[in-house]
Amino acid sequence: MDAETKELLKTLIDKVDRLEKLISGGDAALNNKYPRQVMRLKELEKLGFERAWLLRVYRIGNRKVAWKASNASNSPILYDTYELEKVRKAQCVGR
Repeated sequence: MDAETKELLKTLIDKVDRLEKLISGGDAALNNKYPRQVMRLKELEKLGFERAWLLRVYRIGNRKVAWKASNASNSPILYDTYELEKVRKAQCVGR
């Protein structure tokens, strides 16, 4: 990619980010997307998240994002939706 194309791509990405912030309204949109700050795996699946991706996020080991409710093997996996959204956006930008 030449320098001009890279600059155009960077400008386009900046404009898309600004447009997304304008449309989403910041944290207000996050509250509309997720009903609660801490949600179970099954609840997030009902919102349309893929189970495989949610489990991958859990297995990364960042306990700010996902953790087991207790040490029991059948304990539900819980997700902090604010932190989960940060991970989701970081992975989308990285593609």
